[in-house]
Amino acid sequence: MKKLSFFIVVTIIGIFLQSLFMGSDFFLPAILLILQNNNVHLAMITGLGWLLIQEGVSSLPFGSVFLVYIAFYIAFYWLKFYLKTQSFWFVLIMGCFCGTLYYFSISIIAEISNFLINFDILTKNFLLQIILFPCAWMFYNFLYKKYFSSISNIF
Repeated sequence: MKKLSFFIVVTIIGIFLQSLFMGSDFFLPAILLILQNNNVHLAMITGLGWLLIQEGVSSLPFGSVFLVYIAFYIAFYWLKFYLKTQSFWFVLIMGCFCGTLYYFSISIIAEISNFLINFDILTKNFLLQIILFPCAWMFYNFLYKKYFSSISNIF
């Protein structure tokens, strides 16, 4: 039960922050933290749970989160051959990739669904995602090291 406490806290924080910053994803930085600790199965399980939460309660078009999460996993494994996964540059590049991916996936899903979207708001959310991704990752990393690192084998 103690192992779940970190993920419950991240879920509560992520949902709260997503209500403040509509159109942003605060679960991908936690998935990156899990992937950086070499636990693919846990990243897939939590990613699936957070994907369902995102598709159910977020302000993003249905299906765009699924595309982003799949591409995020692929980009992580591709980029880890070129950079050390624990470096801050890696986190910044993944944050830029995540923001850019949200921009294009929302644009594509909206175009397919014949939705009219305001590109000014989409651009603002794209830039906000790029800025908030490394901040959320640093916060989750601090939270894990400060309060949950004593839990054995959480990752």
